[in-house]
Amino acid sequence: MKPIYWFSFMVMVGIILLTITKDEIAPNQSLPELETLDLNQLEAMICQFKTGEKLAFKVESTVSVLTEVDQFSGVMSWEVTELKNGSAHIRAAFSDVVFSQQLTQPEERAESPEGMPFVLQVNPDCSISNQGFSKDWSIATRTLVTTLLNNFSFTLPLASTLHWKASTIDGLGNYDASFSVRSNDPLTILREKVNHDSYGNGEFFGVNVKLENSESLAVFDSTSPQWWQSVSGYEKVSIIVPKQQTVIMEQRFSLKNMSALFVTIPDLSWESADFTDVTNTPKKKPLENKYKSYEEAQAVFDNAINETPARFYYAARQLAAWLKENPDDVERVVLELLGDMDDNSRPTAFFALQLSGTDEARSALMELVDHSSLSLVDQARAASALADISKPARDAVDKLLERSSTADIAGNVSLLSIGSMTARIDDSELKQYVLDSLQERSNSVTNNSEAVTIIDAMGNSADLAFTETLVDKLSGDSVAVRRHAAMAISKLPTEQAADALLTQLGNEENPRVTTTLFKALQNTGTNMDKAIPILSERLTLDNDKQRVAIVDLLGSQNTDTARKLLAEQFKRETNARIQQRIGRYVPAAMLK
Repeated sequence: MKPIYWFSFMVMVGIILLTITKDEIAPNQSLPELETLDLNQLEAMICQFKTGEKLAFKVESTVSVLTEVDQFSGVMSWEVTELKNGSAHIRAAFSDVVFSQQLTQPEERAESPEGMPFVLQVNPDCSISNQGFSKDWSIATRTLVTTLLNNFSFTLPLASTLHWKASTIDGLGNYDASFSVRSNDPLTILREKVNHDSYGNGEFFGVNVKLENSESLAVFDSTSPQWWQSVSGYEKVSIIVPKQQTVIMEQRFSLKNMSALFVTIPDLSWESADFTDVTNTPKKKPLENKYKSYEEAQAVFDNAINETPARFYYAARQLAAWLKENPDDVERVVLELLGDMDDNSRPTAFFALQLSGTDEARSALMELVDHSSLSLVDQARAASALADISKPARDAVDKLLERSSTADIAGNVSLLSIGSMTARIDDSELKQYVLDSLQERSNSVTNNSEAVTIIDAMGNSADLAFTETLVDKLSGDSVAVRRHAAMAISKLPTEQAADALLTQLGNEENPRVTTTLFKALQNTGTNMDKAIPILSERLTLDNDKQRVAIVDLLGSQNTDTARKLLAEQFKRETNARIQQRIGRYVPAAMLK
């Protein structure tokens, strides 16, 4: 399950951890070698249900940090209520739930979902979509069940292949779910997270979160393909805070098909269910001050920071709640930041100022972004917090623009933050002012380092106003400028972005830029059939790195056209390691 406390901690750095866990897979366990597979049998593997069909699954999940553990176990009963366009509508509920939350703070805990109905749509490729709940479910409990189901997400290829990918996102960022068949009898599929691109501003609050390992196995019954027969998995995450011991979070899960345990499910119709996406629903509770003095709030802040593991988000919220109701005490926090506040507390204090959202906090952060008594790192933290505080205002924009004129870490963060805050600006006049300011800065750059930062800021805005500028940068002299321009363009919601990237791909000769163009094209969701002629020509180049990048790009597409091109390359490829890489994506029969 997903521990709600750790969910809250990750909100602080813009990250949410999804739970992947372990039963049969152990860290560093050697997986079975790929067996000879009957591809015709694999092609027939789809999720097939019948109206009225009843299933049940035994689900277990744990997450542990040091000696503390959150645990969940229960029986999930399913009943197929309707078949629609090849997909199944399913009503479900948990029974026999055993649920404990040591890691999760009381105010953030989910309720037990025992006996509470919800509905699902399961597609022919076994993917789950459209999860709906009755309106009395809390956000925390919806999040818990949604995360449990995400753990068991194995998408079948519906085609003859041994390897396939599905691009998706978890709380750490974007990643590819990489699937491979490990056995045919029974059909066993390995899922790994690859190309994980973490996001968030955690580094500016002194936090680094890293996905270390993620592997899961699913077994399907080829004679009765009714979703899972069993699933097991393991995930390891490192949470790194400066000057503190790295915290290791290990998460484990298992699921077994045990239909004899089915229990009757309470009524909930598809039409009456609430399908709100919990990943886009605000999880924060209103800040509620429960302290009698600043000293009491400060003591709670300090104690939470110094606990093992430290409770950074909890600490920030408690101090922010006091400052929201007692805004004059913002000055006391500022004095401590300018004084001898310890390094462990400083990042969270900036976050508390941001969360409080008061005019006093905004004014204080404007003062701190260029305060000579602060380190550049603290100035950068102030800039990031100022950009994210409440509703963007003209004075804050001007201050960040002024700070960004100095080429140091705080100046760069100021410029990047201006780009990120653009989408949150409701005032059309202020938004145009920001767009014009970024464009003017782009027109006046004097070096490649400054150019890269402004390009990244434009990309952060994802605003179509910068389309022409960013496309022009794609053909610049600097390798760094072209690479950053490609990634910035991939964030723009326009078909012109993909066209520009494809055009540059045909002209680009630098392998590092070419690789970045491939990644940018994937980010845009481009139909890669358009790139086949270009990729086919570039597969003949002598540069091994380019060929590897092209192989991975084509392999990720999981199309017959891409597999055919890879099979042709396999027969003429002189590098054995690249041949082996092609084998990840193309059935053995096509390589003969």
